[in-house]
Amino acid sequence: MVTGRIVRIIDEYTLVADIGLEHGAAVGDEYVVVQPVEPVVDPETRTELGVWEMVKARLVVVHAQERLSTLMPLPERPAHATVLSERMAWNSQGAPIGSRDVALPVDRSQMAGRRRTDLIRVGDTVKSVH
Repeated sequence: MVTGRIVRIIDEYTLVADIGLEHGAAVGDEYVVVQPVEPVVDPETRTELGVWEMVKARLVVVHAQERLSTLMPLPERPAHATVLSERMAWNSQGAPIGSRDVALPVDRSQMAGRRRTDLIRVGDTVKSVH
């Protein structure tokens, strides 16, 4: 698993992370922005299982450089299964890899002045999905 941080918020659709080619990042790789929430304890054994992380966003690399990557939100998955020709047509019209149709819940205080704990902020942890 590759772990890094959000180092810049370009806008509601574009983030920059400190994960690049030297870390194995490639166009099309999926990442999540996570926020640690609270420890989870097994109710039977009382063993701490780890800290539950809230996923703030699912992202895809649209451009990888030596030490950083540009990430955009993954398009919403259709509720119904689509045939390959539908997906190919959708992709050929310029939708994914990143799509400007899906806004990220970014910290607008770093853009315009609002704060919430579940918003994406510079310094948030980014982890590879695969």
